[in-house]
Amino acid sequence: MATYLLCSSPIYGHVVPLVEIGRYLRGQGHQVGMLTGARFEDTVTGAGLRFLPLPEACDFDDRDLDRSFPGRAGKKGLDRLRFDMAEVFIKALPHQYRALREELDRTPTDAVLAESGFTGAVVPLLRTEPRPPILFSGIIPLAFSSRDTAPFGPGLPPLPTKAGVLRNVLLNTLMQRVVFRPPHRAANRQMKATAGVPLPVHFLDAASLADRFLQFTCPGFEYPRSDLPASVRFVGPVLPAGSDDFTPPSWWDELQGGRPVIHVTQGTIDNKDPGRLILPTLRALADLDVLVVATTGGTPLPPGDVPPNARVADFLPHEHLLPLVDVMITNGGYGGTQRALAEGLPVIVAGDREDKPEVAARVAWAGVGINLRTGSPSPRAIRKAVRQVLSDPSYRDAAGRLASEYERYDALPMIARELESTQAGPPRGRGPSGGGRKGLALVSAVQLALGVAGLRRALRKRTAYDIGFLRGSTDTIERDQWLTGTNLSAPGGMLVLQAACTAALLRGPSRRAARTLGILGAIMTGGYPAERSVRASWRRPDDGVAPLTAAAALLAALMAALGFRTAGR
Repeated sequence: MATYLLCSSPIYGHVVPLVEIGRYLRGQGHQVGMLTGARFEDTVTGAGLRFLPLPEACDFDDRDLDRSFPGRAGKKGLDRLRFDMAEVFIKALPHQYRALREELDRTPTDAVLAESGFTGAVVPLLRTEPRPPILFSGIIPLAFSSRDTAPFGPGLPPLPTKAGVLRNVLLNTLMQRVVFRPPHRAANRQMKATAGVPLPVHFLDAASLADRFLQFTCPGFEYPRSDLPASVRFVGPVLPAGSDDFTPPSWWDELQGGRPVIHVTQGTIDNKDPGRLILPTLRALADLDVLVVATTGGTPLPPGDVPPNARVADFLPHEHLLPLVDVMITNGGYGGTQRALAEGLPVIVAGDREDKPEVAARVAWAGVGINLRTGSPSPRAIRKAVRQVLSDPSYRDAAGRLASEYERYDALPMIARELESTQAGPPRGRGPSGGGRKGLALVSAVQLALGVAGLRRALRKRTAYDIGFLRGSTDTIERDQWLTGTNLSAPGGMLVLQAACTAALLRGPSRRAARTLGILGAIMTGGYPAERSVRASWRRPDDGVAPLTAAAALLAALMAALGFRTAGR
């Protein structure tokens, strides 16, 4: 018999999978405690687990995040994602860690399993203190950065080409160093104050430092990565246990009346405004020969908005409902979407918050449904998608193949084996990190390639530099390009120096090379727009000069920022 500790942020979709794991472990004879929010005490104890409350400083009610976190209301897209990262997860780090540490000091523990949003569990991985093995669970799509995928958040599918790799490198660098720089700096401050060391990776990759990372899906519903951390194991989705205590509504027999059954849900959190998805779906399908089943999570619908072919309930257990459904329309919760796919159901996803764009993108990539690319689709878009999924058997075929793959992953026994076999490793990341160095080298290499392309074009077209009162001569352009450059490139000497510094960084850390690239980037950032012909091409794009020089200038600016940042570490 072992003693395990489960840790979860107080968010329903994060808590429920761990409760199911705890229930299974308890049934195997193990002692299981769970550290989470106060509102889940009955859920935890009802599964036979020992409830451990989070401190008030990091507890909140996930049913109304806008009220729990002032300043959140009104934020959308990346602004809301950055806010949630900083306020919901990163600020909780020291409080979660202290509660975790106190429990480990009180109770000898064989292993800790935390969901990936429980940032406090990263701290022991960086400290030298005694600790049990720490495992993280992936209750959202894999967020780790990779050269094979776009950065997590916007919902961009992979591009299996060299251009796709270049896109991924540039976007990952941009997202980490610019877009998500504020939450990363906040995470670093918290980690330095709590663990005494900075994060050795970007904070979105922090869970990869765990002794083991258990992703709650199968490979068929996740983008392939050639650089997947060795700690990652796919264990399949953790689905809620079925219950025989279910009294079906009076209309239940209609689900087997011969009409296609369409189920629509807005999940467990983003369901306060049914006008985003449920009501547009009811309007879209009102005159189709289908039966629509909407679950509202307790939010009432205006009676006049419920058409004759719709049935509405606050909640219906999916283990009873989904076997009778033909298509599910959802806002893209990771668990609910996989619950449908495990039944072989095609899905239509309308998600634009939290991790939902990433879920929607994976649905389209796997061919198991349609991504509506918005959280508030029009009735026309929903109607078109439903008709397409019902008429095209490829969606159900793909969902069936994925369901067969899910059947090969028995999540709960696999998780139990990982908890039993995983060993605690040494403190992670106390040496220098090469992430910034490699990112700088890659950006510099791409910028250099554009600079060389500009040089070749200028020599071929014989277009000399033209900056202010300084003008080159086409007669001496071959000689001048080494010292003064051309209108489309830096001087050849600078390009050679850039190449040497890039090669040096690919070999190993070098503050001198990083600083030099920062200086070169700063010079080139101003150099491109200083050229008269370049400015003219940006105002009136011609045959390729504008995109070449614009990209080169943007990469030069990014190279400058990364160079000075890397050199200053």
